[in-house]
Amino acid sequence: MAGLPGGRHWRRLRRRLGELRAVVLTIMDTLTMPFLRIGLARRGPNIPSVAVFNLHGAGDLLLSLPCLAQIRERYPAGQYSLVLYCQPSAADLAARFAPVDHTIVVDRHRLPRSPHYRLSILRAVTRRHHAVAIQPAYNRMLAVEDALMRATGAKERIGSAGSPAFAGAMARRLGDPWYHRVVEPSPGSMHELDRYIEFLQALGWPSPPRRLPSLALPDGPALVPGDYLLFIPDSSSQLKSWPIDRFEALAHLLAGLSEATFVFAGAESTSSSRSRIRRWRADRFVDLSGRTSVIEFMRLIQGAKLIITNDSAGLHLGAMLRRPVVAIAGGGLPGRYHPYPDWSGVNLTVLEARLPCYGCNWNCIYEISPGSPAHCIASVEVAQVMEAARQKLWLDAPAKGSGAT
Repeated sequence: MAGLPGGRHWRRLRRRLGELRAVVLTIMDTLTMPFLRIGLARRGPNIPSVAVFNLHGAGDLLLSLPCLAQIRERYPAGQYSLVLYCQPSAADLAARFAPVDHTIVVDRHRLPRSPHYRLSILRAVTRRHHAVAIQPAYNRMLAVEDALMRATGAKERIGSAGSPAFAGAMARRLGDPWYHRVVEPSPGSMHELDRYIEFLQALGWPSPPRRLPSLALPDGPALVPGDYLLFIPDSSSQLKSWPIDRFEALAHLLAGLSEATFVFAGAESTSSSRSRIRRWRADRFVDLSGRTSVIEFMRLIQGAKLIITNDSAGLHLGAMLRRPVVAIAGGGLPGRYHPYPDWSGVNLTVLEARLPCYGCNWNCIYEISPGSPAHCIASVEVAQVMEAARQKLWLDAPAKGSGAT
């Protein structure tokens, strides 16, 4: 898998085109915003409304929960209406665990691409009459977070300056004026949990406790009896997905060392793992891909002897539910989602190939076939994952035939 000739130039061109699109959308928003505000009632809601924007995946939502709890404490229920804007993939988790009064779903990928959808969302935001708007996420983009903050028209708008990978100099010049206060993050690598703490401390709010969120689950029947290992082969992007044939090879190797059942699952899988695995073992393998609710998926994680997953919400759910996790991860955003900070005490092993292009923001410089993983993900061998799993399970038998397939 060779690097693309001029790969860095192509990556730079893609970024420039993205910046240009954001500028064009900003100009369009400027022209349409006065019309969106026509007919708005002057009187707002009965109690002040506070908007909070977290428009990324389910894992991002989980990592923001301690920050949301601090915002809720700052704007108590009954005195303020707290409204969370989140991605579709995070909506179920937000509805159950986020300490907010309302959840509004916004598809961040559709927002810059569909003019009709963009207008409908901007109109909906303007009509909420938010008194305060907060954008605490390090992932900040001009055409998404900044545009929505602007649309709130809130009298107090606070946000993170964001990552330079998402908000460059031009985006900052255009977007910063729509905030009343922009919190500058410290340079260098920092886990998202600590980044949210840094944001809140910069506001002068009480120092938030360094602890993982509590994900209390309702009682319910076990979906799989006895001991089982849980495989989560899905992720938010094909670039981040370890090949399914390697999950298959790993499962067969572990089946020779353990009497446990092997469960394949994913909270929002679009296709069955069984249909993608060539040597299915009906006596030992169970396929629950796409067949569980979010709560059932979390119960599966809570009861698993070991979780083997891509860099996905499964990684964060396993960590927060205090289960042993082995995760295959890449170098797109190093240090932000793994490893977890020492104070968290999670039982997590992350396997990654630190290539020279590490930190590429998932703008891969290598030639990749459609639907294939990034080179850093594909470089993680079955033998590495097998050894990490054996250590987690305290298996002393030698790993027979544990080479990559």
